[in-house]
Amino acid sequence: MCREISLHHSLNQKHDVGFHGFFQDKDSIFIVLELCKRRVPSLMEVYKRRRVITEPETGYYMLQILLAVVYLHDSEIIHTDIKNVGKQPVSVTVCN
Repeated sequence: MCREISLHHSLNQKHDVGFHGFFQDKDSIFIVLELCKRRVPSLMEVYKRRRVITEPETGYYMLQILLAVVYLHDSEIIHTDIKNVGKQPVSVTVCN
């Protein structure tokens, strides 16, 4: 868990959620992240609302995903799981 916290703390890219710290109690560790005030709805919100994503929207979200992957690779962090499950939006899991 310390490694994951260190990883979150080290990331600094405009599309990343900011890391503010962490704390723990006897049972859990809590990671405090930036509050995301959305100007653009998330891909999941668009999909749930309309059950369809247009080609321009797909391009927009794919660009964001690809920029994030490039940033991770440049930071020597590999992604372990990027997939599209059926008709669901893309899910991304990262590790170092």
